[in-house]
Amino acid sequence: MIQIPSPRRNLWLLIVMISAVLTTSLPAQENQPKTPPAPGPMLADGMIKLDTPEFNVMLVRSSQTIAALKPKVAPDFDFTPGDLLVARSQNGYFHLGDITLRLRSGNSEEWKNYSTSTSRTPVKVLPTSAAVLAAADLSPTLPADI
Repeated sequence: MIQIPSPRRNLWLLIVMISAVLTTSLPAQENQPKTPPAPGPMLADGMIKLDTPEFNVMLVRSSQTIAALKPKVAPDFDFTPGDLLVARSQNGYFHLGDITLRLRSGNSEEWKNYSTSTSRTPVKVLPTSAAVLAAADLSPTLPADI
């Protein structure tokens, strides 16, 4: 058996280990084709387009949350991640206009969390006026115990 001096043996082991790591990690980094996300239930009823003097606004009809908020002076700019709306349309994703509440009653130590993003049930649209762009009763998307 051939004896390799210690410094050379350590260098040889290091080279073997690095090559093993590189050959096993490269296939994991290959680009996998991504399947397009399926639209969530909140997009089933479509959108509402609203115009204000300063902004073009798109509301998701079923949740009354803002899907796009674009200034008229820069229509290519969006204050929301509108390009990710379909991917973020499932339950649990927050949108501009969602509400989260933390409540506790009396001397209770337990806090209860409520969020309109948890269960995307269509809200009840309420009448609007000249000063109100959109209004909704959010109770259908919140738990009954609130």
